[in-house]
Amino acid sequence: NKVAKIADELGFAVIQGITIHDPQNLNNPLTQREIQAAIDVSEFVDAFVLGHLRSRDVDMIGLQTELAHIRKATGKPVTPNFLLTDYANARGKRLLRLADFVITDLPRPYDHNPAQGDPKIAAAAVVHAVVELSQFDLPAIVSLVGYPSRGGPGFTEDDQKQFIERVLEIETPRGIGMAYTNGFNLPWKQKLSETTPHTLECDANLGFFRTRLTDNETSAVF
Repeated sequence: NKVAKIADELGFAVIQGITIHDPQNLNNPLTQREIQAAIDVSEFVDAFVLGHLRSRDVDMIGLQTELAHIRKATGKPVTPNFLLTDYANARGKRLLRLADFVITDLPRPYDHNPAQGDPKIAAAAVVHAVVELSQFDLPAIVSLVGYPSRGGPGFTEDDQKQFIERVLEIETPRGIGMAYTNGFNLPWKQKLSETTPHTLECDANLGFFRTRLTDNETSAVF
């Protein structure tokens, strides 16, 4: 609970994420504990986001109830977090009515299986997301914007640099922002990629900065 306070003291605007452990049962004790922990730090928080969610998996009545509960308890804006494609139909309009603002996950703008990419195509996917969000008439953030620096064809530091430069050139309308995936590469995901097919090497290398474990693997150098 100290993280939000520290970020606030440093002058950051803080959007507090809340993990949903079972989208079909928002009364799950673990979820309720997450919600209460977020409410407890609301003094240092500017807004709240519940996610990551898929509209087809969520108890919509329960979600509406929890969003109203957080608003009443904190007096702060709150939103669920869905994929951009979840907003594309009539059900999506219902989702927008639940939100004070929008944070939507950008599906990986590169091929994940097999892992390969093209920075130009990936940057174009970010442009598309910004255009879509500008139609919602709500403040919005496209999140999980990122591109790997290794882990497959088309994934090098130069490719990542091309992607970031193209993204930085995107003209975003007033009220539309972006959130990048990671500041640093993730050694724990790198370890997972060596032992399981469910985590790929590219997933560990989305950061702007390299991360190297020390020889005894008890700490990391950034």
